[in-house]
Amino acid sequence: MNTKTYKYKDLGFRVVKRGNTIPKILSINPENYKSIDKGLVGLKWEAISVNGGNLTYDVYFGTEKDNLLKVSEAQTENSYNLGEINEKGIYYWKVAAKSDKGRVFESPIYRFYVEV
Repeated sequence: MNTKTYKYKDLGFRVVKRGNTIPKILSINPENYKSIDKGLVGLKWEAISVNGGNLTYDVYFGTEKDNLLKVSEAQTENSYNLGEINEKGIYYWKVAAKSDKGRVFESPIYRFYVEV
């Protein structure tokens, strides 16, 4: 956290200014817990850098929530094409958004279901 402390000795208090420069994920697709049809599957998200800087993304994906694989690193696009998924099951994914100031925000782990 980017914190600046200003001391006012004579007044007996201090003011702490907190600058939030961590990127934030605003929306995702497919939505969490959503069932989708088999076939071509793409992930999409909307993210912002609260300080207005550029973001890059690492994308993680897998069939085991605790064992996601990094499928893309330092990409600038806010989407990732998984290709065809034709097996029924639960799939997990998350995004790590990195600001140009070096701050990283990892999204929660999302899931979607593929119906056959």
